[in-house]
Amino acid sequence: MLSKNSIRIFVLLLLLGLFMVACGGAETDTETETADTPAETETDTATDEAAEEVAEEAPAMSDALLTIPEANVQFVRNFNPLSNSAMVCTRNCIYEPLMILNSMTSELEPWLAESFEFSDDGLTLTFNLREGVLWSDGEPFTAEDVVYTFEVVRDVAGVDSPVLAAMAGDTAYVDAVTAVDDTTVQFTFNRVNTPAIYELIDQDIIPQHVFSAYDDVIATTNENPVGTGPFTEVVSFSSQSYQINANPNYWQEGVPTFAGIEYVAYGDGNAAALAAVNGDVDWSNAQIQDPETTFVSVDPDNRYSITFEDSNYNILALNTQVAPFDDVNVRKAISMAINREQIALIAENGIVGPFDVTGLTAAYDGWKVDDVAALGDWTTYNPEMANELLDAAGLARGDDGIRVLPDGTRMSYSIGVLPAPNWIAGNEIVAQNLAEVGIELAVVPNPNFPEYIETLQTGNFDMAFGIIDAGATPYTVYNSTMSSILLAPVGERSPGNYTRYDGGAADDLLAQFAAATTVAEQHEIVNELQRVFAEEVPVVPVIAHGGVAHVMTTTFTGFPTADNLYASPEPNPAFEDDFLLVVTRLTAK
Repeated sequence: MLSKNSIRIFVLLLLLGLFMVACGGAETDTETETADTPAETETDTATDEAAEEVAEEAPAMSDALLTIPEANVQFVRNFNPLSNSAMVCTRNCIYEPLMILNSMTSELEPWLAESFEFSDDGLTLTFNLREGVLWSDGEPFTAEDVVYTFEVVRDVAGVDSPVLAAMAGDTAYVDAVTAVDDTTVQFTFNRVNTPAIYELIDQDIIPQHVFSAYDDVIATTNENPVGTGPFTEVVSFSSQSYQINANPNYWQEGVPTFAGIEYVAYGDGNAAALAAVNGDVDWSNAQIQDPETTFVSVDPDNRYSITFEDSNYNILALNTQVAPFDDVNVRKAISMAINREQIALIAENGIVGPFDVTGLTAAYDGWKVDDVAALGDWTTYNPEMANELLDAAGLARGDDGIRVLPDGTRMSYSIGVLPAPNWIAGNEIVAQNLAEVGIELAVVPNPNFPEYIETLQTGNFDMAFGIIDAGATPYTVYNSTMSSILLAPVGERSPGNYTRYDGGAADDLLAQFAAATTVAEQHEIVNELQRVFAEEVPVVPVIAHGGVAHVMTTTFTGFPTADNLYASPEPNPAFEDDFLLVVTRLTAK
């Protein structure tokens, strides 16, 4: 099933050297496909007319609250979208992006920007902003706000941003961001980068008139946020719950149709799951065992669950700068020791399928080489071969059965895991598997997300649990795992390449993909990138993400359903822009 970062490409006309792609996802009857971006978009008139009709028929504002659970957390009042400690409804809720890549349809949805256009040479990207948008305090939203946001990302150390690599340091491909007028923003690139559109639209925009008044835009907790999103008014807040009411100046007429959103904190995933089962929350992605029996059957007329395989995936990150993980055969051996089918069945309730050596989930099947098996078999469970490779690497077992490095160091490690029940369960299975080949691994749940991400970004680990955030094309996967541009010394932050892979074998291919102008070219390049990934093992893929949503419709209608997955059904605005597509469509009964 397709997801936020799925592989459906916009199939459109290559005309007069311009690369054009339609926001509405329309297709043309042509055999020539463009690369998935230098492009021009136009707002779908039919969509606009339909939205106007919905707005005209929208009911009066309801006083209903949409209740969503959060596990393993005590809330701290921080609504700063530039902070990695921000409350979950900060991004893609209070603040909004320029456009949304719909995870279910793979279409670009106009949002704060109505359209975009690349220049003929691919070095200028222009966004045309929506007119009449106001910040929640009544001030006008303009191109200057967009420029200010991206300049903060570029200039201020410590920003948590999905576009950091695009804007700052050696990885930057954006030279300048310019406000042409109040509703036009231009990005000037120092090199052609066709996937840039998908990266740049991920950044939520902040108000210049508010953030420029802060002494420290990173340290501020922005307790009373001013945003363009549908919910901006924090009316109550405690460590156990908070309520955000509707934006009085929201730009979509008649939206939202209900009073607000209430987030409730639960001590762990089991408590959050029980809250869903008991009907205490409206919308949840808690891990519920046998949801059809324990959740849906309680009230089948008003409850349903949706499960699907995401295109993102979990990895066992092995620091390639540290012995013995600098040996590719050791990395392959560790991968062969992992029983992925067991993890999929037990930790992910059978939602996800097996992995292969391309480093791509099933969502990218259309990109994979014809004969994947020919690339290798190191993702196949084979503890016998794993033991042989580890023996050949000189990693003999000690008296206690744990292998030791030539210098006598025991192969005993620990990894911090975000405390989601499925992730903990999956990593416990990995630990059991590695014990069978003489490697000791302690799984340590760590609810401190800033600390967890700091460890990954600085490379201060031997082994770590990581998450690959896939993109609209395989480029994102391979760039984040193999790019030397993202390589940083251990101890220094990096927005990607956490394993410090420095083979460089993929660099030319990644540059070729970024400059490619047709889908055919991109596919040829991705074929080669798959071969490099399979040979080099820059990360050890473990299992794809299993997406899940549990929905109660006693109070609200309009959620995605199995028959109408118009957007991601998971209530996770921190990671899914789709959240905006859903909450602006919900209606209270």
